[in-house]
Amino acid sequence: MDTKHERSSAPIQNPELHHEESDVDARGIIGFGLGLALCIALSSLVLYVGFNSLRDHFTVQPVHPSPLIGVREPVEAEDAPKDFPNPRLQTNYYGDLDVVRKQWATQLDTYGWQDKNAGVVHIPIDEAMRLTLERGLPARTSAAQPAAGTRTQGTPPASENRTKLVASRN
Repeated sequence: MDTKHERSSAPIQNPELHHEESDVDARGIIGFGLGLALCIALSSLVLYVGFNSLRDHFTVQPVHPSPLIGVREPVEAEDAPKDFPNPRLQTNYYGDLDVVRKQWATQLDTYGWQDKNAGVVHIPIDEAMRLTLERGLPARTSAAQPAAGTRTQGTPPASENRTKLVASRN
């Protein structure tokens, strides 16, 4: 047998390779960690003592506002009103939403007065679309063109005394 390649339990050592001991200073890292912990502990102690001394010296002063200012004393719990004054919080959101949607649907699907004094009525939306298709959209004449950037609101002719039709879509 060849004795050159015999196994030994000792690790192979290369005398040319080794770690450099000056790369990591364990004493410096441990010292920094202890110093940081000491600073945190001292600042926590200073804050704790400071807040406690401020809390001990704090006393609730009764409110004595100037009579010129409309400030009231806080109401005790037993003297508080049972119901909050208006406006109150909405307690039934979905029920209220259903009521509003039914009102909108009724207005869109029926005839009725929008403003009786002004003579404005609302008609069903389907009827309004049909009338718009029959009559077309109103157009301005070239002489009545406003200046650029201005907005005007059209008015019906004075000779027209019939009721205005309004298709409302809320």
